[in-house]
Amino acid sequence: MTDTANAPERETMTLQQRVSPWLLACFGAEISADRLERGDRLLEEVFELLQSGGYPQDRIQSLRDYVWSREVGDPAQEVGGVMITLAAYCLAHGLDMREAGETELARIWTKVDKIRAKQAAKPTGSALPQKWDTNRKATHCDELVAAAYLDAARVPTGFLVGDPPNGIPLRNPMAHEVAEAIKARTPDNARATLTAYGERMKAEAAREAQAKIARLAEALNSISDMKPHHAGQTSNEYHMQEIARAALKESANE
Repeated sequence: MTDTANAPERETMTLQQRVSPWLLACFGAEISADRLERGDRLLEEVFELLQSGGYPQDRIQSLRDYVWSREVGDPAQEVGGVMITLAAYCLAHGLDMREAGETELARIWTKVDKIRAKQAAKPTGSALPQKWDTNRKATHCDELVAAAYLDAARVPTGFLVGDPPNGIPLRNPMAHEVAEAIKARTPDNARATLTAYGERMKAEAAREAQAKIARLAEALNSISDMKPHHAGQTSNEYHMQEIARAALKESANE
């Protein structure tokens, strides 16, 4: 079943009514009616919309604290507020909210099996829609911390003392010691994370190099087996020869 296959329904049923059979097809009655789950997914989609529009993440916490410090509102009125505010957001971003909704409903009808599988793998009791590596953000922060220490360590090496005699810069004799002291204070977890990052980059570069070597070998083999153009070369052979030339040129430019 797809929404596009039932175009007359768009004239007799609201978008909300037409979402109901999709919801039941994906999640069943119990999860479809789970208010906490529906709230999680609503919040997730709002965040994704804001992210796609370039909204700064650092404004979210203050707004969250502001809202939860106020009296609880009426759900029906708040839904109205969400719809009006979404319409205003779409106007500001040049979006058609109704058309976007229809397009998305048609799209997600083609993803029922995938959504069911994702729901089945969802962590029990979690607000997250799927398993997520909570160490990912910490790892990225550790890399930044280590990089900041190394950058700071480079600064003292550029210090000068007085005017450079005979045009030769006079280095601060303490610069090296200061730089080494800064490096030594890099937190162990940050240092280890940066080292691991460097090893991953080396491994990735090695894989890319191996792939290029393989392409070059394939190009050389292709060329060696080809007849010259004047000897009745087919269009497919000519195409393969062009691919081979491109691979050779790529390797030659590195």
